[in-house]
Amino acid sequence: MKLIALIPFAAAALLFGACATDNYPLNTCLVSDEGLTSMQDDPYVYVHEGTTVKFCCEGCLDEFKENPAKFLAKLKSAGQPAQSTTPPPVPTPGTENAPPSIPAPEEN
Repeated sequence: MKLIALIPFAAAALLFGACATDNYPLNTCLVSDEGLTSMQDDPYVYVHEGTTVKFCCEGCLDEFKENPAKFLAKLKSAGQPAQSTTPPPVPTPGTENAPPSIPAPEEN
C-alpha cells in the first residue's frame, strides 16, 4: 500500500528531473533574440542534423533554414565558456627548463 502512495512522487521527480537537465545554453530565440516564450507558452523546438535548436515561434524556423551555419555558430559560442584573451607569459630565453627561483630570506 505504501508503494502505491509513492508513485505520484516518483513521477513528479522524473518530470522535474527531466526539466532540470535541459542544458540548452540560450534563453532567447536563436533567430530573433526574443525570449523563448515571448510568442507562445513553450519554445518551438527543432532538431537540425542531431542538434536541438529552440525558437520563439515556428516562423523563425524558415529564416534558420536559409542559413543554418550562421545560427549554429551562435548556438555553439553560447554553449562554450568565454576564452581568455590574455596570452600566457613568455619565458626568458634560456630559462625554459630552469627550476623556479626561491626568494632569499629577509634579513632582520
